[in-house]
Amino acid sequence: MGSGGALLAGQTLGLTKSTANRRASVDVVSDADALLGIEGTSGCGGGFSLTNNGQDQFVVEIETDAIDVLQPRTGRRRKRVQFPLPPGPGNTVDVQFAPASDTADEVRISATGPGTEIDLTRRVTTPPLSEGQYRLSPVHSGLYLGYDSGWWGDGRVEQVGYSISWILTPTDDGCAYTIEHYWRDGVITPENRDSSGSPLILEPPDGTAYQRWNVVPIPNAPDRYRIENEGSGYVIDIDGGDTESGAAAIQWPWKGSNPSVKNQFWKIAQV
Repeated sequence: MGSGGALLAGQTLGLTKSTANRRASVDVVSDADALLGIEGTSGCGGGFSLTNNGQDQFVVEIETDAIDVLQPRTGRRRKRVQFPLPPGPGNTVDVQFAPASDTADEVRISATGPGTEIDLTRRVTTPPLSEGQYRLSPVHSGLYLGYDSGWWGDGRVEQVGYSISWILTPTDDGCAYTIEHYWRDGVITPENRDSSGSPLILEPPDGTAYQRWNVVPIPNAPDRYRIENEGSGYVIDIDGGDTESGAAAIQWPWKGSNPSVKNQFWKIAQV
């Protein structure tokens, strides 16, 4: 999935020379034949390409707030980039994004040229992690997310004192992840779907929103994330802020970016 962004589906607005000065704010998958041609993929995790279908060179500007745009050619992270876009399909520029304070944003795209002014917005979502094996560590304790599967265990997800790998796999639309135990069959799911405080368990994959997890950067906390269940809206929490091995992993309402105990903050390291 990478750190690229993608456009969410919606109505397509064609911009021809006769409508180039028209201002619009629409979400589209692609509009390759417009004066400023845009091609992208539905869902999350791709990117989009810009083509100048006019006669004169454009100056393109792209601005973001909650995510970063990767400057074409250099790949540097910026909130605002500007670059020339000569006419013709041979000069297409690919635009990619990366998460910053969030993973989704309303990205502003403008193109100006002789007698031409185009202004659009696109909804872009940028999942922060590629598919692979990861260690999930709650920041407040420095321990690891694990699974109690022993003779006396209760078969639930919990905090443990030794490193455990989890497989993060993008969902089909690329907007979220399943979190699968690295050698046991099963993905993390709240046992009582919509209940605050529900223990987390492993269940066979079923494709429901309760097995989909959004990984969202926490503002002003570099390389720290909240892990939010798409079905319930709750986040993974270590019950009571316990720092001991064996403490239950539960789902709980998000307490915000400045809690007294960071038992909802997660460090995620690829194995």
